Amino acid sequence: DIGCGNGAFLVAFGRRRDGWDLHGSELDERSLATLSTIPNFRKLHTCGLSEIGENFDCISLIHALEHFEYPELLLGQMRQCLSGSEAAVVVQVPDWRAHPFDFLIADHLLHFGVETLEALLRRSGFEVLSIAQGWIPNEISAVARRGDRMAATLGSADTDIAAIHADIGRRLRWLEEVSNEARGLAVAGEIGIFGSSIAASWLHGAIGEKGAFFVDEDPNRQGRRHLGRPILTPGEVPQGSSVFVPLAPRAAGSIALRLGVAGGPRFVAPC
Repeated sequence: DIGCGNGAFLVAFGRRRDGWDLHGSELDERSLATLSTIPNFRKLHTCGLSEIGENFDCISLIHALEHFEYPELLLGQMRQCLSGSEAAVVVQVPDWRAHPFDFLIADHLLHFGVETLEALLRRSGFEVLSIAQGWIPNEISAVARRGDRMAATLGSADTDIAAIHADIGRRLRWLEEVSNEARGLAVAGEIGIFGSSIAASWLHGAIGEKGAFFVDEDPNRQGRRHLGRPILTPGEVPQGSSVFVPLAPRAAGSIALRLGVAGGPRFVAPC
């Protein structure tokens, strides 16, 4: 698993495939102690992929490809590390169409749609076996194996580039509208912001001191402080408060409907 972090994906994979030897790749050894507790974990590689000197039956790249300046180079190295024609790569990246807030993440050098991820894999010498948007919300997941040759061009992505640019423009305008909606809600007084990650942090910057608190359903974040504001549980939100939910409309609407109760705090989804 390239960019394995503390091994969350290796743990999940190992539960489904308990006979596999597991390897991780990272920039340093800070998580080695945690990784070493994973059943069947064999080695943490901190060198470049081309220097590992081993072949693998499966290589995973989960939320990592978008951080690389030269993705074709990385994918080409992955291709050379596969053990044979049936060996697979699993790639997962954020879907900017489903989650425009991805544009706000400073260390995401690349933004993928289904067509551009598929074209990149083909250009890098892979046969795409499956590519889907529905496995995990807001993500694109692809499974591919080594192809016989590299595609000469980016295929259909070339002809759709104008449409892609127009679509990006619409998403960026929507982000501006979201910040305007939140600022309008904050005119009446202090408000809460749902979440305490990328979108919530960005929105806090947009509304300034009017952001009084964050609301998060993650037990690991609750009770802490973020950007100088407390992170509350949904049950701790003061009565009569408004909480803006900075997510894509469908997901935000579902959360607002689930958490909002008559006479209680108001959870507001963007239009």
